[in-house]
Amino acid sequence: MRTIVRRRIGAVAAAAATFLALTAPVTAAQSLSFTVGAPAPCEQATPAEVDQVISDIHEHTNRERAAAKVAPVARLDSLDRIAQNWSERMAAEDRMYHNPDIKAQVTATYTGQWRSYGENVLQNWCGASGEALVQQWMNSLPHRLNLLNPAHTHLGVGLEVADSRKLYSTQNFVRLS
Repeated sequence: MRTIVRRRIGAVAAAAATFLALTAPVTAAQSLSFTVGAPAPCEQATPAEVDQVISDIHEHTNRERAAAKVAPVARLDSLDRIAQNWSERMAAEDRMYHNPDIKAQVTATYTGQWRSYGENVLQNWCGASGEALVQQWMNSLPHRLNLLNPAHTHLGVGLEVADSRKLYSTQNFVRLS
């Protein structure tokens, strides 16, 4: 009987800890701590490697959406450019933060067409895979909710590696009518 009670208490404690971890507010500093695996050593990413990681981010984003029974998001070149420009800016400044002009950029690019938008940003290291980056977003409740938001219909992805070898990536989502 004591063993069963201890197991139940342990299970309840584990569930409570998981709940608290998933519902705690996430700050920029906390989102930096979500590292999935150790990336392969990387001096600098080639353009082909960057393109592959960007494609993998889109693919794994749609895999996560499919697993959650949410429609896939289609890539848009214009949204890719917004995301890429932002990733390049974060890499140039070597700091991660959200684009304060994202709403204005979405409005200017999709005048009268957009209904909602969202943005995910992250910092990891050169050599991280697209799958690892999507998992990093999935490990953060606010980012996961954005990634799985059924209102989003389109996705733009950007990725840039800073001189420090830190990798900065951006996902921009929109719902177009």
